[in-house]
Amino acid sequence: MAFKFNPFTGKFDIDSGGESESSFSYKKIDTSEDITIPENQQMLVNGHVTVLGHLSVNGELVDISNRKAEQFFYDKILSSEVVEVSSNRLLLYKSHLTVLGHLRVNGRLEAS
Repeated sequence: MAFKFNPFTGKFDIDSGGESESSFSYKKIDTSEDITIPENQQMLVNGHVTVLGHLSVNGELVDISNRKAEQFFYDKILSSEVVEVSSNRLLLYKSHLTVLGHLRVNGRLEAS
């Protein structure tokens, strides 16, 4: 079973069309577990994950605990911030946009 992050509710939704049986939303990896985040995939964590076993990160491990509420306008995204532009959203910026943190654009990014 796979999950997708729903930015509208702030929770994970079941994705029945996923190819992998792993959800990549672990809070704890036990000593007997060997988990790999494949290339081109992300494991989202809210704050921390406890790793007692083995975790290989070939893709990305993203902490969303500092995710900002959706806004329409940015000029700087701080290193502690995670901003996601949903597929039906537009993110506007002035003459430049400084990204020190994490920016994921599924929608549109335009200069105002």
